[in-house]
Amino acid sequence: MKGGGYPGTFLYTANGADYIREIADEDNLPLDRVIATGHSAGGHLTGWLASRKKIQEVSPLYSKNPVEIYGVISLAGINNLESYANYGSAPCGDQTVEKLVNIEDRDNAYADTSPAELLPLGVPFIEVKAAFDSPVPPFFGYQFIQAAKKTGDSAHHILLEKSGHFEMIHSGTDEWSKIRPLFESIIEMNYLGAEPTRYLSDFNLLLFPTQWVGELNHL
Repeated sequence: MKGGGYPGTFLYTANGADYIREIADEDNLPLDRVIATGHSAGGHLTGWLASRKKIQEVSPLYSKNPVEIYGVISLAGINNLESYANYGSAPCGDQTVEKLVNIEDRDNAYADTSPAELLPLGVPFIEVKAAFDSPVPPFFGYQFIQAAKKTGDSAHHILLEKSGHFEMIHSGTDEWSKIRPLFESIIEMNYLGAEPTRYLSDFNLLLFPTQWVGELNHL
């Protein structure tokens, strides 16, 4: 396993997530509350971690016993790779998504790499988007959440009305102060089977419409 792209980026991510089992006892980490979160390209990988249990054995990304993800908070995530490749901007350069999944050398390159192709995820999913996010406009999140809901997933789309791509991950901002309680919300959704109104009420919910450079630097 060398470099980024396919399968390297995905295997590095999977191995890193699975390693939590090795340190769980020593660090008193509850494996029944593993929540995946990430921003932008990292938001895609968090959704992928939750979906990889559905990857077929013929894929190099298949794992017999992946660590179980109990919820996802995707911050400006790119969870439909094909849609973003076709309609997204190119903040990291041309053909970034296509290189990530090695589309030139593989048939059905999105089948084991894009969360949108692996629905339903079967875990609570919250997608946070920003109204003034030019790299990942909010309609990508809205479309993914609608697709997830159609498969029966508990999925929510949150729009930060006055923000761009990065405010939500900067500590000290109003946006970040609203992101933190979402982790409690995921637990509420998973363990109580409840809609997370207590926490999501801080947001205006609208039902309308970290880059990969480092991961691809060895391609």
